[in-house]
Amino acid sequence: MKKAYFKKVSLILLIFILILATAACSNSTSTDGLDGEDLNIKSPVENPGKVDITVSAAISLTDALDDIKTIYEEDNPNVHIIYNFGSSGSLMQQIQEGAPVDIFLSAAQKQMDQLEDRGLILGGYRADFVGNNLVLLVNKNYQDRIKSLDDLLNLEEEKMAMGEPESVPAGKYTAESLNSLGVYEDLLDNIVFAKNVRQVITYVDSENAVAGFCYGSDAIVAENSVVAEIVKDESHEPIVYPAAIMKDSANMDTSKDFYNFILSNEAKKIFQKYGFTKID
Repeated sequence: MKKAYFKKVSLILLIFILILATAACSNSTSTDGLDGEDLNIKSPVENPGKVDITVSAAISLTDALDDIKTIYEEDNPNVHIIYNFGSSGSLMQQIQEGAPVDIFLSAAQKQMDQLEDRGLILGGYRADFVGNNLVLLVNKNYQDRIKSLDDLLNLEEEKMAMGEPESVPAGKYTAESLNSLGVYEDLLDNIVFAKNVRQVITYVDSENAVAGFCYGSDAIVAENSVVAEIVKDESHEPIVYPAAIMKDSANMDTSKDFYNFILSNEAKKIFQKYGFTKID
């Protein structure tokens, strides 16, 4: 009798424990198969309490803008600047396709003109802020062989690099200069086209190209290359960088303030430090 009694009690206790366990599981929250919206979870804020502005800028401005960002954010701790660097042509395309950009800093007028023609620029907020020059960069192992543009005609299987003229302003200026000398067509078989001016430097530094064309400001970061010649200004259109605020800027007041800082004398000194030139 006792054995049967204890078996019965044990069975009841086991059933009771199973019921409690099942209830506990049903009351717990599972995230399997659910997204943040279903769980009413807010996405984490990257910079809580700060105003973000996105600046799309020609990649040749990278080093100078990094300094400017540091100075500006120290003076404006409530602002966080997000840079998007690339060729002016690709950045323009992104803006046309709806990329959320507050300010555009182009390396040429062409891309800015196109955005203005499409009504994407805020009226009264476009200005030229800095200039540059075009240089012939040569890998150090070839600096005795290539001292000027004329020496490029002596290339055999060696390659020279330049930006793609349709999307990279430095490539456009290069094509204009080579055409003015009447040698562009003669050099086409030796040309490697790059997606931006910094890639030109990479090609030359790594000796994938023995020479290339870049801005004077970019030549500063070259490690295994030297400037052989500064290209004559009259051989190409003036190299002028325009800045503009986008009409759909999400943070207009902050965008205007940073835009004005880009045009300030303090910022101009920083640009000149990195090899950019003054404009009239």
